[in-house]
Amino acid sequence: MAQDPAAHPQHSARVDLTEPEYYEALKSQLRIFSAGPAMFYAFSSFLVLASASATAARAWTAPERSSGSPEQPRWS
Repeated sequence: MAQDPAAHPQHSARVDLTEPEYYEALKSQLRIFSAGPAMFYAFSSFLVLASASATAARAWTAPERSSGSPEQPRWS
């Protein structure tokens, strides 16, 4: 049984590029692959700022203990 070449098209092909076309394709590929890390860094920066804000707000609103020794923590 012979396989039909049209049933399984080739997924990649060699294309002749000039040097300026190559550098344009390279720049666009770098933009695509740098978007992932940029999104990761933006999301992690947001998490750091959000956790710092939550910690600072909790420290300002924590109740003071009126009894107990100074060595004991002020809040539980």
